[in-house]
Amino acid sequence: MKYVVLFGSLFLFASCTTVKNLSTVQIQPDIRVESIKYDEQGNETCVELAAEIEYDTTVLITAKVQGIDDGEYINIIVYEQGYSHEDDLLMEQSVKVENGEARTRWTVKISDRRLQELGEQDELTFVCAAELGTEKNRTEIEIHAVFSFMFSISAPDGANGLKGTYILESTNGSYKQIETVQDDGIPGDKRIIMKFTHILPGCNYRLRYGSDEDGGIILFDGISFFTLLQL
Repeated sequence: MKYVVLFGSLFLFASCTTVKNLSTVQIQPDIRVESIKYDEQGNETCVELAAEIEYDTTVLITAKVQGIDDGEYINIIVYEQGYSHEDDLLMEQSVKVENGEARTRWTVKISDRRLQELGEQDELTFVCAAELGTEKNRTEIEIHAVFSFMFSISAPDGANGLKGTYILESTNGSYKQIETVQDDGIPGDKRIIMKFTHILPGCNYRLRYGSDEDGGIILFDGISFFTLLQL
């Protein structure tokens, strides 16, 4: 869904963008999306993503423009495709152009009410757009959000005592992911962290420790998708 008539480049550093035409102002339809990450020293880096981003990720949106002087402003907006629209924006910011670019950040999030409305078959897609003037000279991109669950557990006797298989599954059987914890080789490590990806909305979940054969130990059961994201 790209109707582009601007020259420039719209880069989204970890979330999205569309720009129409003013005759002298152009925003190129070359768009990238990257997540903001941090290295071991705490320095900010950007990691280029494909067409999807993780929910609750902070992203840097950069629109590269031509024909606009530094110090001028363009508008950057975000809304949920098929649900919200330009009268119900998740983000709207007037962003100053500096060195030929307009940059802003956005955290990929929707309201708690909307989050609880999502069903198992629903896809969460956002439209990020950069635009100029009332004629909506703009460029946009669609980005799909995916959900992950980070599970952390303390190990007073060391992480080696928690090695084994962990299974996250939906109670209706539509989702199942297995993570195997090995010795991470970190002396004195007192915690393990696992990441389960592409969680389905609208489901209830259980987490088991052990194999399918023995049933394992149930760590939690019947937790809703919404509650899972809050853990």
